[in-house]
Amino acid sequence: MGAGPAKALPLSNNGPSQNPLNNEPHEIRAGIEALLRGDDFEAHEHWEAYWRRLPRGPDKQGLQGLILIAVGRYKLTQGKPAIARRLWRRAASRLEEAPADFLGFDRDVLLTWVAQLQRAPRTPAPPACGRR
Repeated sequence: MGAGPAKALPLSNNGPSQNPLNNEPHEIRAGIEALLRGDDFEAHEHWEAYWRRLPRGPDKQGLQGLILIAVGRYKLTQGKPAIARRLWRRAASRLEEAPADFLGFDRDVLLTWVAQLQRAPRTPAPPACGRR
C-alpha cells in the first residue's frame, strides 16, 4: 500500500493498560496486527468475526467503518479504486455514527485517515497514535 504498514493504528490513549492490546478480544487484536502487516483482507476477516457477535449499536457501527476501510484498501490492491472510494465513503458514514472512543479506537483519527485515503489512496498507511 504505497507507504507500507504503520507502527500503530488510530487508538486512543486513556486506557488503564500500557499495552493497549492486552485486554482486547482476540479478533480485534489479530485484525490490528494484520492491518499493520499490510494484510487488509485478513484484518477485515478478523474484525468481521467479532462484528457479527456485537449487539446493534454505535460500537458495531464504528467497527463496521473500520472493516470498510480495510476492504477498501484491499480493493485498491486489486486495481479497483472506484470501489475502494465507495467503501471509504460508507466507512466515513459508519464512523460518524460511532462514539468518539469505540472499542478503544479514536473515531476522529479514523475519519481523518478515511479522508486522506479518499484524496490519495496509495499513500496513507494507518495513522499512529495511542490507545484509550
